[in-house]
Amino acid sequence: MVMLTGAFDVSQDQPNRRFLIMAGFISDAERWVDFDRKWRERLAADDLPYFHMNLFAQSKKIFKGWEKQEDKRRKLIRDLLEIIVEHAYYKFATAVQVEAFGRLSPEVRKEFAPTPIAAAGRFIAGLVFQWRDRERYRGVPEFVFEEGDEDRGSLIRAMKKLTGKEPVFRPKKDDPEKQIVAFTPLQAADILAYEVKQITDEIGRILPPDFRFRFPYEHVLNKIPGEPKIFPLERVSETDSLLKIDQHFVKNPLGKAVS
Repeated sequence: MVMLTGAFDVSQDQPNRRFLIMAGFISDAERWVDFDRKWRERLAADDLPYFHMNLFAQSKKIFKGWEKQEDKRRKLIRDLLEIIVEHAYYKFATAVQVEAFGRLSPEVRKEFAPTPIAAAGRFIAGLVFQWRDRERYRGVPEFVFEEGDEDRGSLIRAMKKLTGKEPVFRPKKDDPEKQIVAFTPLQAADILAYEVKQITDEIGRILPPDFRFRFPYEHVLNKIPGEPKIFPLERVSETDSLLKIDQHFVKNPLGKAVS
């Protein structure tokens, strides 16, 4: 039986923190092993110990001086994206409006999720389960997040309630001194989360229906099926519907059609 594993990154627009973004990719454990090898080989070709999208975009730290090397920049990001396309089955992304989430009643938040990151995790899990059922996979996928995410406790509780098991937290980059080895698919998830965050930063609202990724990412990322989903949580009816989906998966963890 194929062991599905999803790698998800969390990002928030700064300084306003209006949206919480959760995004990532799913594949099977064997393909992620091959991904890790090829990802590390490509980074090593440019003497990079890891990849971080925000640092890359701003040419900071390990990318210092890259702002004047556009050809090098484009080649690296294109190569990394192609590695993702080669190994990922599907992409998932959701943006939770923090202000709208705060307007939910305490009762709804207690039943649904107490924090925006917990809500995002449950949304992502629901989308993953729906995809799993469509593709006729079995079993509960493993959900991997980066170590150090804020409100980690609420995310753990929300994910366990929905999936029946706790998510896994792993480092995004190596720490040789501590003999820590990164789970590199989290670096891929970082790219997707960054792109979705950039759109919410620019337009200051939920993503439009015709959302497309920016060049040079559009033609590559859109090869992987899956579109960003926005959950504004502004209407009780929407929340009730989402709760019904959550409750369905709690009762049917191996997956059955949602009526």
